[in-house]
Amino acid sequence: MLLILLAGQSNMAGRGCLSDVPKIENKLCYMYRMMHWIKMEEPIKILIVDDHALLRRGLATLLGFDKSLSVAGDAKNGAEAVKAALELKPDVVVMDLSMPVMDGVEATRRIREALPSTRVLILTTYSTSVDVARAMKAGASGAFVKDADDDRLIEAIHKVAAGETAFSPEIESMLESEPHPPALTERQQNIL
Repeated sequence: MLLILLAGQSNMAGRGCLSDVPKIENKLCYMYRMMHWIKMEEPIKILIVDDHALLRRGLATLLGFDKSLSVAGDAKNGAEAVKAALELKPDVVVMDLSMPVMDGVEATRRIREALPSTRVLILTTYSTSVDVARAMKAGASGAFVKDADDDRLIEAIHKVAAGETAFSPEIESMLESEPHPPALTERQQNIL
């Protein structure tokens, strides 16, 4: 009961537990997520896609601490991601942009075409507004930088799974500050 009162006063419902008062609200966010998980039938099924094995294992370990999330599998490139997504049917794919064989934008497009209910959250080291715009056009529901705060990333996964969009503050700032390039012709898009 106290948690519900505090959650209402801390504006968690509107901001998705992303707070300027992390020490207090992060504890409340954790408790809020746990209460939410108790009501859930199944955890959010996640596929992690990145060409760096250490990042895949580390992210899987981090997400494993949140009982409302379940890492169903991982892939090291976009082609493997498409195959794994078709097999595992995850709720959310956490996808790198820059990978060998097939990049994250193309993998996102193929996954969203085949599995419209699967959401994609881009997780990248560095990108430009053009990269993020291409990923969003391909069907991504949000984008985060790899050095994002753990709680913010987990909250973003929850938001994306719920059909919302989610961007890290760094990506939001970049999208607001970088000029948007003119629209590409169909020929230019095919070349890219």
